[in-house]
Amino acid sequence: MSSSGTPHPLPAGEQAPDPDAYPGVLGLLARGAWQRQVAMGVLTLALGALTLAWPGTTLLVVGVLEIEHGLQVRTHLVN
Repeated sequence: MSSSGTPHPLPAGEQAPDPDAYPGVLGLLARGAWQRQVAMGVLTLALGALTLAWPGTTLLVVGVLEIEHGLQVRTHLVN
């Protein structure tokens, strides 16, 4: 893009890139990446609202999950 915010025209004889240029798994990942980002954003907002609504309960749940995760990591490192 130029400094004015308008896209540069393509040089003579050059075509715009094909949106399906990456077939297979790579194309599937590329097309699905924005959907994952939107879903994570919505989930983050929902978690923030829950934290504001029930701060004590949220901290208890997070604490339990952290302890569980720590035990899993410890078990993995020992084995």
